Amino acid sequence: MEISCALCKEGKAFVLRTIIHGRSLNTYILMSPGNVTQPTQFQPNYVTGIHWMNKMDHTTFFGVPNSPTNNEELTEGIHMIPLTPISPFIRPAAFVEAEWNARLAPIMPQVNSGWKGICYANLAISDPQTAWNFFTTGFNSSAWLDAGASLTWYLTFTAGLLQGGTTTSGGAATSGESAIPPPPSPPPPAAAPRKEIS
Repeated sequence: MEISCALCKEGKAFVLRTIIHGRSLNTYILMSPGNVTQPTQFQPNYVTGIHWMNKMDHTTFFGVPNSPTNNEELTEGIHMIPLTPISPFIRPAAFVEAEWNARLAPIMPQVNSGWKGICYANLAISDPQTAWNFFTTGFNSSAWLDAGASLTWYLTFTAGLLQGGTTTSGGAATSGESAIPPPPSPPPPAAAPRKEIS
């Protein structure tokens, strides 16, 4: 009995930590339009980049000098990984869609690295159909796979956000919705035959 009680308490603590973590990331690191914490002129970057104690720098410590994309896919993408089943909670669909349209869609034709796969897998949060099409029909280069990912994982992550080939509410499932319908209920058990006692 004590073991199940301890597991219950740990589960509640995990949920609380996850909620706090998601909220703090969306307050200080990911900047949706209307963020009241970060400076207004910095919000169009969508992510802080390097976040010092008293300074933000929309860049990374790594990248390619003189990149045609100005390493934008790295600066945005480093805030996307790791892509896990909890990613849609941390990166809401509306945020992902706005970031994609403003920062990533214009540069994607120029990206030819593993960051392309990361960015499209992240896009699955708001537009799983486009991400699915990219990974199943538009994916023609293993160069588009990050060394820490696989095409199998990207397909699994994206498929988990699809519902019968279309999306729920124009994007990933929202709170209270499930992207995958529940399994059908099992049929009721057949009544046992009656035995006559004589």
